[in-house]
Amino acid sequence: MKMQVVDRIDTAYHIADFLSADEDRALVAYLAGVPQRAHEAYDPVHEFAFAHPVYDGEVVLGRSEAAAGEPIWFGGRPVQGTPLPEPLADLRDRAQDALRTSGHTELERLAEAPFTSVYVDRYEAGGLFVPHVDRNCYGPIVVGVSAGPGEADLGFVHRTGELAPMSIPLAPRSLYAFCGAVRWEPWLHHVADVTANRFGITYRQPAVA
Repeated sequence: MKMQVVDRIDTAYHIADFLSADEDRALVAYLAGVPQRAHEAYDPVHEFAFAHPVYDGEVVLGRSEAAAGEPIWFGGRPVQGTPLPEPLADLRDRAQDALRTSGHTELERLAEAPFTSVYVDRYEAGGLFVPHVDRNCYGPIVVGVSAGPGEADLGFVHRTGELAPMSIPLAPRSLYAFCGAVRWEPWLHHVADVTANRFGITYRQPAVA
């Protein structure tokens, strides 16, 4: 299982078939059983559950999110959420092992620090995640796993428009990681072109003190 550098992004990496078909089915079955809450009832400090996010006062349709661990962003600040559910903690450990044995020196160095939080985004076909930069409460590396049949693209755009957009294809059962310049301003990343139902499972480290 070899981790490849993504074309044109020398600090992004991916593994095409990180999950087996059976592992994917089991993970999708688990996540499909996680409850969905109304936004006003969403409380990741006490419950691992999905809710539609709200941006600028509008409910975002086509995507729900659930969070666990620490730090997660809730109530306008970083907080400690409910502990990572066992299936997601086990997947976290597998993903971290893949980074630590990737053969890429900087990736292996950054992956020594623990990944302490998870966000799971449940996408419907056509769902998206708007361009953004991960908050400063998170560390220098992001790792994600795709589950379910849907494909998508993780795009990177430069806020100034001076550099051409780049992207990582998010194939079913794949793993990606990115760090370096594309993790920070003025780069933004976003998820688009979701073809069918999928779960995007994202692990982060706390910020380096």
